[in-house]
Amino acid sequence: ALYCKLQYFCLYYNIATFYVKAADSHFSCILAFSQNDSNFCRSGIIFAIYNLGEVSLFLFNRLYYYLYCHIVKEDIYMAILGCIADDFTGASDAASFLVKGGMSVQLYNGIPENTKDLKPVQAIVIALKSRTQETSQAVSDSLHAARLLLEQGVTHLYFKYCSTFDSTPQGNIGPVCDALMEQMKAPYSLLCPSLPVNGRTVSNGMLFVNGVPLDESPMKDHPLTPMWDSRITELMRPQSHYTCQILPRNTIWEEPENNDPFYLIPDYETDEDGEKIAKSFGHLPFLS
Repeated sequence: ALYCKLQYFCLYYNIATFYVKAADSHFSCILAFSQNDSNFCRSGIIFAIYNLGEVSLFLFNRLYYYLYCHIVKEDIYMAILGCIADDFTGASDAASFLVKGGMSVQLYNGIPENTKDLKPVQAIVIALKSRTQETSQAVSDSLHAARLLLEQGVTHLYFKYCSTFDSTPQGNIGPVCDALMEQMKAPYSLLCPSLPVNGRTVSNGMLFVNGVPLDESPMKDHPLTPMWDSRITELMRPQSHYTCQILPRNTIWEEPENNDPFYLIPDYETDEDGEKIAKSFGHLPFLS
C-alpha cells in the first residue's frame, strides 16, 4: 500500500514539475517577444506569467507537504490499535505497556467529543467507567468508543478489564466483550486476564492470584464484584451469549470452520506464553 502511495506521489511530482517548467518557458518567450516590441504592454503579462510559475512552485511545495504528512508519515504513525479500558487505572496501565513496547500512544479519559487534538499516534487508549456501570450503558459507551476508534483507522481493538476479572453474573465483561466481538466481526476472540508481572496467571482455564485460585483470594469478598469462581468459563457462562473453550499450553490450534463466535482461554503463566499467544492470535481484530 505504501508503494502504491509513493507511485502517486511521483505522479503528482511530475505533474507539478511540468507546470513549473511550462510556466518558466512561457515567461522566457514573452520576455523575448516583449523586448522586440516596444509597444507591447509587457509589464502586466510578464508579471502574470512569472506569478504562474511561482504559484505552481508554491502549490507543489504544499502538495509535497500534504503527501508527506498524510501518506508517508501517516503510514509510520497511523493508529492501528484501539484500546478500550473499563476504568482509568487499567487504561493508564495499557498505555504504559504500549509505550514500553515502542508504540506512540494517546490516552483519553472518557470518550472524546472530537479528535481535533489527536496526534499522529499508533495506538489510542480510551478510559471508560464501565466496570461497575449499569450494563446497557457500559455496552453503549464501549460501542461508542469502538466506533470512534474505527473512524480513526484502527484495525485491531483491545478491551482492557481488570486482571482479576472484576464482574458479576450480569456483567460487565461478558456483555461488553460480546458487543465488541460482534462490532469487529471477529470469528472468535481470546479471554486473557493474565498479568504475570502482577501475579495473575491462567492455567487450564482457571485464574490465579499469586498462586491462589481467584475465588479463594481476597477478591471473593470484593464489595462490588465478589468473585464466585476461578474458572473463567463459569464466570462467563451467565454473562455471555457465546461459549468458551480452554486452550492448554502446547496445544496445536487449528482455525475453526464453523461461523459461530466463541472465546478461547489459553494458558498464560509467563511472559513467554504471552509472546506465543500474540504470535498465534495477533491477527484477530478483537482481543481482550
